[in-house]
Amino acid sequence: MSGKARLGNSCAVRVNVTVNVDAAFKIKHMSTTNDPRSAAIAPADKDPRLLEQAEKLRESGQLGRAGHLTRVFDYLVDCSLTERAPKELEIATAALGRDAGFDSSQDAAVRVYMHKLRRKLDEFYAGPGRHEVLRLSLPKGDYRLALVAANPAEPMPEEPADAAEPRAEPLVVSARRRWMGAALAASLGVNALLGGILALRSRERADNELLQLRESRLWAPLLVGDRPVVIVVGDYFLLGETDGSVLVKRLVREFDINSRDDLARRQTQRRPGEADNYLDLDLAYLPTSVASGLREIVPILAVPAKRLRVVAMSQLSTDILGIAHVVYLGLFSGLGKLQSLVFAGSGFAIGETYDELIDAATKKRYASGAGVPRASEPKVHDYGYVSSFAGPSGNRFVVLAGMRDIGLLQATSLVGRLSKLQALEQAGGGAAAFEALYEAHGLSQTLLETTPVLVRPLDAKRIWRNP
Repeated sequence: MSGKARLGNSCAVRVNVTVNVDAAFKIKHMSTTNDPRSAAIAPADKDPRLLEQAEKLRESGQLGRAGHLTRVFDYLVDCSLTERAPKELEIATAALGRDAGFDSSQDAAVRVYMHKLRRKLDEFYAGPGRHEVLRLSLPKGDYRLALVAANPAEPMPEEPADAAEPRAEPLVVSARRRWMGAALAASLGVNALLGGILALRSRERADNELLQLRESRLWAPLLVGDRPVVIVVGDYFLLGETDGSVLVKRLVREFDINSRDDLARRQTQRRPGEADNYLDLDLAYLPTSVASGLREIVPILAVPAKRLRVVAMSQLSTDILGIAHVVYLGLFSGLGKLQSLVFAGSGFAIGETYDELIDAATKKRYASGAGVPRASEPKVHDYGYVSSFAGPSGNRFVVLAGMRDIGLLQATSLVGRLSKLQALEQAGGGAAAFEALYEAHGLSQTLLETTPVLVRPLDAKRIWRNP
């Protein structure tokens, strides 16, 4: 149940205690614009449908545990039901606990929470609420919630007979249309990146070599049929640390927070008052070797009529693992959701750090020397890893990983250069599931030489025994 407290003439504040049970990460939707093709806002006044949608959002856990975001949402719900569009000062004092001297030009707290709330609405209606006919919307420039049709092509369902008469409202873009706009923008951005990489590599590599690479044992299974190919890059989730004012003081990398879901779980475990210390800024970083790796493998996989996508590990939905061919490109520390699969049938285990592998049979340790650079020894050694195995539905997995950048540069070089790939396949004896470890020596970001350590079959049956 919810308790209310009336603050002067402002709208009521409802406090709900919820536990975040958010599922897989969904695509973020950033913008809302007026569009004559979008659905019209339904009148909010006394409309029980708005209350119903608000309660579904609360029960989904999308808003996280009780905190500032929940209080802002409840405040806006109450204001929307009384046809009020509160100002920033009202929201800051009633829902965020600011005093009457709140200055929106110096404190962006309200705008930050409006942005977070819009994103939570989009994530809810892209996930648990994707089958809802009506959806809540928070148009930019208006701090009042509104109902929109999920499908703009369909008319808004009629209100109950005892509801208030509808009134004319401005047009807004529905959550579905925002998803399409964001997805189109992301697609254009990725296509521009891939197009640039293709243009560069096409000048450096003969067509004949590309054709032979595509016909190799490693790559050919990914290029037949109509399954999409998804390149998963190992990224690292960044957080904004605040002092309680919602102003970011510094960027933070927490090793056990690698996605929004991880952040939500961490916030539910913190003591009261600590949950708001971190902000999701939608920022991540990639190792520089990932860009070089993309330059090597994208031209091989970019063939006509083949769908090719690049997805960050922090945004990976596990549904993809049973549908698409998956190529992982990154460091061992960025494997995230794929780590248990990669090592389930492997003869290696991760050591005390991600800079070390241990051979289960011989107990021999393979440790990178690239993690702690020494001025007296600019040349470093590292390890690169390549594996390939079948997925649960006939799809294929290819893993290209390194302990550090030099190792990843080496791994992608092994599979992106014809002579090296042929030597690797010959050493593997044509096994359908294999893993290979190579020692790499380099200087800064330059790979100098490689030395084979081992190539051996994977125990493919163990990989999907307990997925």
